[in-house]
Amino acid sequence: GINLRRLLQRSVDRDDKISVALACYITIEVAKALSYAHERREAEGQALGIVHRDVSPQNIMISYEGQTKVLDFGIAKAATGRSPTMSGIVKGKFSYMSPEQILGNQVDFRADVYSLGCILHEMITKSPPFTADERVAVMMRHMSEPAPEISNPMPCGEALPEALRIVHQSMLAKKPDERPMTVRALLNIFTALDRGEPIDAAAVLASARPEVKGSDAT
Repeated sequence: GINLRRLLQRSVDRDDKISVALACYITIEVAKALSYAHERREAEGQALGIVHRDVSPQNIMISYEGQTKVLDFGIAKAATGRSPTMSGIVKGKFSYMSPEQILGNQVDFRADVYSLGCILHEMITKSPPFTADERVAVMMRHMSEPAPEISNPMPCGEALPEALRIVHQSMLAKKPDERPMTVRALLNIFTALDRGEPIDAAAVLASARPEVKGSDAT
């Protein structure tokens, strides 16, 4: 197979376009893997609170049969504290890290949602949402600048669906509380987009908000 980083670089080198359908398919498959990890529970039923914390193109493998896998849960952290990785240490790849992770704050599944939003942006535009010559400048832009809009029409030549515009901006919100509150809400939206079906993304995201009661904001 090939990892998504190589696929993205190949599309740039050959001036190929990644279609909305392919971007949605990859996003769906990654979201499924993250959802499985996020929803893992102990034998007693307590949520483990697993967060990957390094969702990036390098860690997304696509087989030649089209299967997509998320690799390297090596820096993943469970809220139970059994992971040796401390939440205050900044880990991951800076072009895809959430503001709260860059600050070394406690993170939850919404940090992974932000990272997936960065990857979605790059698949569609061929560039991460925030770039700079220096690593520190990239981190500062993640923390302080609004997420860039996707052009309409998109680089692939297709019109930008309103649902995609809404979910893209929501995934890249600076504050975790303003991001999608469940990965399952993302799956519903991207599945509809992949099938070309109409969907009210704003309503889907709003309806998911009560499900995160008791979650700590960062």
